Amino acid sequence: MSTTECQDSHVCHNGALCVEDPDREGSFFCDCDATDGNAVYAGLSCEHEATVYCNAEGEISTTSFCTNTGTCDGLGEVNGEHQGCTCGDMYYGDFCQFVKNQKVPEEWPQKSLETSSSASKDSGPNSTAIIASLVSVAVVLMFSIAWFVYRHRMQHPHMVDKTRDAREMEIDVDGSDTMNSPSSVSPPPRSAFQTEKDEKDVPGADVI
Repeated sequence: MSTTECQDSHVCHNGALCVEDPDREGSFFCDCDATDGNAVYAGLSCEHEATVYCNAEGEISTTSFCTNTGTCDGLGEVNGEHQGCTCGDMYYGDFCQFVKNQKVPEEWPQKSLETSSSASKDSGPNSTAIIASLVSVAVVLMFSIAWFVYRHRMQHPHMVDKTRDAREMEIDVDGSDTMNSPSSVSPPPRSAFQTEKDEKDVPGADVI
């Protein structure tokens, strides 16, 4: 079992690499993904070897397993999503990788695969909640607009009457204005000269 001591004196076992915490300069954690051999490890120092792999084939999985004789909460595909472990009295964690009463820093970057697994579990419900919230806001907004329009019409009924009167004055469907159509306009009065001229122009008007 190879052991590496990090610059901050933190120790990594089983060939795990020291990785500096990007959020805390000078602080290191162990990358358990880089351990030796065909086994998978987890823990603060990558000291706990997987005792069961959570897939039906029982094949080695770097994403779904339990340590310290924990039992799988569900079986998935090899290297699929981890569904969690049921741990014994002395251990806890998604992989049962932490010993109870063991001080684990709050900002300690859990095994990278564990973090991604937990994130994938939470993404579904969170997405559903966001969509449901957006739909609720849209429905409330529609009802608010409808209520505003209704109240406005109730408070200003004369505006509705004016609109109705304006529509009644519109041009007929065939495009003619009933008030100004040629058939409704009376011809101009004829002068006496024009009347006499018309009578002379009528054939046989001179015959007695």
